[in-house]
Amino acid sequence: MSSYLTSDTPYPVLPDRFEIWQKTLNWQPNLEQTAQFQQLYECILDGNRQLNLTRITDPTEFWEKHLWDSLCGIRGFLQVPGARSQGLEELENKKTRGQEIADREPEHPPSSVLHPPSSVLH
Repeated sequence: MSSYLTSDTPYPVLPDRFEIWQKTLNWQPNLEQTAQFQQLYECILDGNRQLNLTRITDPTEFWEKHLWDSLCGIRGFLQVPGARSQGLEELENKKTRGQEIADREPEHPPSSVLHPPSSVLH
């Protein structure tokens, strides 16, 4: 497929790939998110007509390299309906542990922080 679309060319449709979403991210986009992904794809194609934003315009490549690849980085924060995300729980636990530690910390740092050993300075 050419990376340049004329105004009378209909937009290609992104592949569903629901099985891959589920297997790799333990998540699937809902209908609204799927429509938003399609809208993003169409906006990128429109923008590409005026400015070379990306050479990845094939629907399958766009899905893999722009959508799926990007969401892999936040897979722990994606939520499955009715279930809490493991990544979100871990973040909340870290915040709780961090607050517990902060509550125990003295108001002023230890003198070793203010005055590092001379071996560090030389």
